Amino acid sequence: MKKGSDKMGENTLGPIIKEIRKEKNLTQTELGKLTGYSQNTVSNHENQKRALSEKGISKYAAALGTTPQELFMRSQPNNQPHISVSYYTYYDLSDNYPKDVDHLTQSNVRHIALSSDFLGKYAGDKNIFINRVNSETMNKIIPKKSFIAVKKIKNWHELANGDIIIFQNDNGFGIRNYYYDSKTQIISFRPNSFNNLIDELNYRIKQTQNIKILGKVLTYTVNL
Repeated sequence: MKKGSDKMGENTLGPIIKEIRKEKNLTQTELGKLTGYSQNTVSNHENQKRALSEKGISKYAAALGTTPQELFMRSQPNNQPHISVSYYTYYDLSDNYPKDVDHLTQSNVRHIALSSDFLGKYAGDKNIFINRVNSETMNKIIPKKSFIAVKKIKNWHELANGDIIIFQNDNGFGIRNYYYDSKTQIISFRPNSFNNLIDELNYRIKQTQNIKILGKVLTYTVNL
């Protein structure tokens, strides 16, 4: 048997790999492409018909956006404490932010595992993604470098005054409070920052065609 291949031995992680694959809406074929395994091999691993080497476990962990340690934690017996987690797409709010968050594939994005307690009733929502904030625009509320959970929206009508939003305009990406004045028909993106040099952005309705609201912030944490 070649070095690095799956040697005969115990395989306790197959069901966990299968569970996470389904959570991430991946088929066995898609997971096979990410790991370099055939669909049949993935099936045998998941059903514990074939042993897993350390290298194989690392391949699955990387493909599923997690770590070998997390896989082993989730494989603990039911009488052991178990933390329910969900997986979310993760980006940095920077110049590398994707142009369209709706057209990313499983192979070119990062994922992050979060305790279901972090998002409460929103846990597992497929329309939620995670950002890391790299600006001081909202630092009275959300410190720089915080991780925020953002729920994608389909149109502006889903927003309420005071919502914290992630938006894209000609200058890049930003995070601010959203306000709309129906009398003047002006939309405002207001900072909430200790830095008084950060400006409020105001737009008339007809000026918003090049502005995209990526989502509204549900919650944040400084550390994950």
